[in-house]
Amino acid sequence: MNGAASHGSLLLAGAVVGYLMVMTTNPARSSLRDGLRCLKRYPQMWLVPLLFATTHAGFNLWVRFYEAWVIPDAPPALVPWTGWQPPILMDVLGGSGLPAAESTSSLFNCVVTAFPLSALWAALFLGNWQGNQAVVYRGLLRRCGRAGSLLIHAFFLLCAFAALCKPILFGGLPKLNSYLGVETLLRTGEVMNALSFFFEYLLGVGVQIYLLLLAFAWVRGLTFGFDKLRLFALRRFAFVFKWAAV
Repeated sequence: MNGAASHGSLLLAGAVVGYLMVMTTNPARSSLRDGLRCLKRYPQMWLVPLLFATTHAGFNLWVRFYEAWVIPDAPPALVPWTGWQPPILMDVLGGSGLPAAESTSSLFNCVVTAFPLSALWAALFLGNWQGNQAVVYRGLLRRCGRAGSLLIHAFFLLCAFAALCKPILFGGLPKLNSYLGVETLLRTGEVMNALSFFFEYLLGVGVQIYLLLLAFAWVRGLTFGFDKLRLFALRRFAFVFKWAAV
């Protein structure tokens, strides 16, 4: 046991030393240092993704407890310590390749997981909080014309409404099941989830545009106000969303 622990410690120490050697000789270290300075200058760069990630993790944990409470006879959602046997390593590796690749690629695709905060942003968007909805519409009007902007904006509103109702659907499943049939409830949930996902994804793209513009303004030494930068990100969103939609 001591030999295995010593071997593991040597491997860990070798990994740390190798990482330090790579970082001290890598030309990208200056860019990483500048990125760290940007994070220190604008905490929004890491606070915003942390807020979305923490909220999403908390929601998943709540779902586990909720399942254990609604279905008490089912196996516990958390780790069942009594009688628990470790899974076979090769089975774990075989089943984790695709989710790991998907999670890694999503960092370059969308930096945040919007749900369930997307419901709050959907309510703010529907209420035209600080004119955000109007700014998006004006951006669409310049890019897509009057007819196209009206259709796309109406679709945005529909997706925002679905994102607002999605948490209600989660929390009200037992009561809704007593009024609606299982098939109707499942079909409605699938449609609402698809529309809500579109809004969540576009919200994540919008947040990513804002953070990229924040870093760009810092690199260029531009003087800006956060409200003006937010409005500019919304206007650019009207141009970027078509690629995100594809």
